[in-house]
Amino acid sequence: MENQLNVCYARISKEQGAKAQYRYGRELLKQALKTVYQLEITEQEIVCAQGGKPVLTSGWPWFNISHCRGLVACAVSPCPVGLDVESFRRVTPALVRRVCCQKEMQYVENGLKIPQEEGKQLFSGDGRQALLEEQNDGRRAALEEKRDGNQAVMDARSDHKQALTQEQAQRFLRLWTLKESYLKMTGTGIRSALDQVQFAIEEKKHERACAQPLQEHGGRCGQTVEEDCGGWCEQALVEEDCGGRCGQALVARDCVGRCEWILPSQIWSNQSGVFGQIKLKEDYILSVCTIEKMREPILQEVFL
Repeated sequence: MENQLNVCYARISKEQGAKAQYRYGRELLKQALKTVYQLEITEQEIVCAQGGKPVLTSGWPWFNISHCRGLVACAVSPCPVGLDVESFRRVTPALVRRVCCQKEMQYVENGLKIPQEEGKQLFSGDGRQALLEEQNDGRRAALEEKRDGNQAVMDARSDHKQALTQEQAQRFLRLWTLKESYLKMTGTGIRSALDQVQFAIEEKKHERACAQPLQEHGGRCGQTVEEDCGGWCEQALVEEDCGGRCGQALVARDCVGRCEWILPSQIWSNQSGVFGQIKLKEDYILSVCTIEKMREPILQEVFL
């Protein structure tokens, strides 16, 4: 349980409104705490800390809840954690400009791939200074645009009639959920300027070494051998029947593309935190942030 992050999610009717989503989120939290920590809590034990972040009156463990149309999710952790889920939706250029820095806008527009070394340098030393200068340049440009008020209004109206492509919107939601997960972890929420919490993502899926030998089954003919997948997968275990091959090493079946986590080593930020992200079925994106390095998250779908 030490340094173990647990994330669970449940699908609900897309017709459910915000009040129902809130209620399902609380139910999911209670189930998670009971399953992971053997804790049974009441509503009175969930309070709001300074800044409005929900916490337990006991102060431990930490949790965070997120919900959107058709999905609720909850993370429970031994250290501060933030979680955000989003479903695919229409995104306008105006929203991208409000939320993203210049590098992020390039990523949204073109799927700009960040090489590993460049990503590491982007948010360290000179890279951070460059981002601050870029941010100041962006503010100056915004002030100049504001002076021409009529044109700015016309541009905004034009933007709202447009929308990003589906791929661009998904890239934007990747950034959005990462930003929200960080702000929810710190407890500041989206009152903070989203463009000041910046990310670079290496678009490369984590690939488990599928088809590698598992442990020998030790002559236990006909038995099933299981081994942890070793990746941040929707299913943690892979298995294969020994088929009577005494003394031989078994081979794991392919994970069939379930290893879709974007790992902490592939996400860089100008903020302190450990980040992970996964795309769930039906184009839901889930991002999580912890203050400390955790073991690979246990991800589980539950039914409410």
